[in-house]
Amino acid sequence: MTISRIRSYVVSSDVILVLGCAAPNGVVSGMLQERLDEALKMFNEGYAPYILVSGGVGVGQALSEATVMQHYLIAKGVPRDRIFVENRSIRTWENLAFSKQIIDHYHLKKVLIVTSSFHLARAVSTARSLGYEYIYFSGSSSQQSYKFRSIMQYTREALGIIFYYIASMYLNNNQEFRIRSKDIPFIPQQVIRNNVTFD
Repeated sequence: MTISRIRSYVVSSDVILVLGCAAPNGVVSGMLQERLDEALKMFNEGYAPYILVSGGVGVGQALSEATVMQHYLIAKGVPRDRIFVENRSIRTWENLAFSKQIIDHYHLKKVLIVTSSFHLARAVSTARSLGYEYIYFSGSSSQQSYKFRSIMQYTREALGIIFYYIASMYLNNNQEFRIRSKDIPFIPQQVIRNNVTFD
């Protein structure tokens, strides 16, 4: 897939966060490949030393989106110890909430979010609501995207943003939920940062 348009605000960051999408039967879909190739370009250009892939197991699937993304990046030459894996989320809020636990644990501050262009507004607004401090972003869209499909995607995202706005007002006023959302466990993994091993 050729990435023809990039909506971005990119600076040197601590980690590149790639939000997942469908990976049927463990295969990287066209849209997911666009996101991964954009993250790979950012990584190879030195914008961040780590990539965090986020996405759980879809209905009827054996592998998580994150695992499929991890395999793709490793095959493209990214060292395994430079990839964080968040493999439980099934929606945008969970992508960003579960990933933030990993980001906070490893004291990463500047986060470069990579997703599709039509998904950027919801992803960035959700990250802000979850307390991400420094948010940068890059959105991919393919030359091969059909106009009708793009219209449908943006329409869906507009509705999604409205839903997230209404839901966030409820969640922000729900003290019990806010406490739970700050205590989401994550899967420990070993990474190397500045020649120091973290668990």
